[in-house]
Amino acid sequence: MINSYIDAWVDFGNMSGRVGVKTYTEFSIVNVLVLVTAAGVDMLLVKIGIPEAAAVLSLIYGICSLMPNISMAVKRLHDIGQPGYFGLFFLIPILGWIYFLYVSMKKGDEERNKYGFPPN
Repeated sequence: MINSYIDAWVDFGNMSGRVGVKTYTEFSIVNVLVLVTAAGVDMLLVKIGIPEAAAVLSLIYGICSLMPNISMAVKRLHDIGQPGYFGLFFLIPILGWIYFLYVSMKKGDEERNKYGFPPN
């Protein structure tokens, strides 16, 4: 599971290729766990008397993880045969989120598509 997360960080600048449901889900789970941990540390720092630390770690992590998240979303879209710019639909409230869930769970193309061979 951690390998999917590390691979996304190592290859964050590469928007080509495809990524399967399993890899995308593993990346997403670890990503959320890291973000929740950062938020917990933020809350702990505020509780012990450092109010300036409110949301600092969460914000830094959120900004730093933006590119790996975008890269994985684009590769996930490629796996189902959609162009990467369809990721902009994720920004539409409610409908975009429903589309995001669909993309996250839909089985990828079993054969080679215009974005490459199926992921292992």
